[in-house]
Amino acid sequence: MPTKPRPADNLLNLFLSAYDDFTWATASLTWLDQEQDGTVELLAKRADGMTLAIEHTLIESFIGEREDFERFKAFLAIQDDPSLVTPGKIVYINVPRGVLAKRQPWQQIVSGVHQWLRANIHALPNGESTHACVIGSGVPDVSLQARIIPEPKFSDHPIIRRYGAVNVGETVEKALRAKLPKLVATTADKRILLLERNQWSLSERGIHAEMERSRSAFPSLAQVEVWSVETVTASADGTRGYVDFKRYQNGDMVENIAFNDGALFSRSRDDMPLTR
Repeated sequence: MPTKPRPADNLLNLFLSAYDDFTWATASLTWLDQEQDGTVELLAKRADGMTLAIEHTLIESFIGEREDFERFKAFLAIQDDPSLVTPGKIVYINVPRGVLAKRQPWQQIVSGVHQWLRANIHALPNGESTHACVIGSGVPDVSLQARIIPEPKFSDHPIIRRYGAVNVGETVEKALRAKLPKLVATTADKRILLLERNQWSLSERGIHAEMERSRSAFPSLAQVEVWSVETVTASADGTRGYVDFKRYQNGDMVENIAFNDGALFSRSRDDMPLTR
């Protein structure tokens, strides 16, 4: 079925407002995938007849990252427990990715980790350590990673995060298989694949390195201009926070367009600042 308008659509609007020295700022826009299933997201057409097709995708640190992160949020309420405040220490607790899998008793697992921390957090040793949190009732133990940093002036709740293997190459390949065919099948003078990164833990250069390694397996990439967009601190629609569009070539960043709170912040090309 055709898609509905999304907050991320505005990222494409921001990009086109300054892309190619502002020559696409007044282009007419057709949101194709909102009209027909299986098409690219956006087709822009300038007054001179030039057309530009854009397809956007979020790059995850592993396949299923978004779903796993939504499940992980159940652990974050644990941080607000005042009994877990550890004066004089900064406490990081990492739970494994995928621990709240399908058909697992999520609430029981979260409650089990909470109770384990209540019983043990104040006795955790400084430095890094790993601990088996017993959930019981036939549920596998949860392997918790702890990192304790002595800090006399610190007195606050623990910081709960996730840990586990990442596979950016796998997610890049998945994105190319899903997005590239419909992008190159679209009749347009230019085509852009926009890769979104919304986590600090993901390396932007690493994503582009995986993209370059994929060129032999995906020769149609030669027909596409690849950009990335960093939205780590931005709202979903890019109207708040910092949004930075970048284009890489041979491992180096050769062009960028940055916005702050929806307003153009800076542009550069080949390490040279550009003005309007």
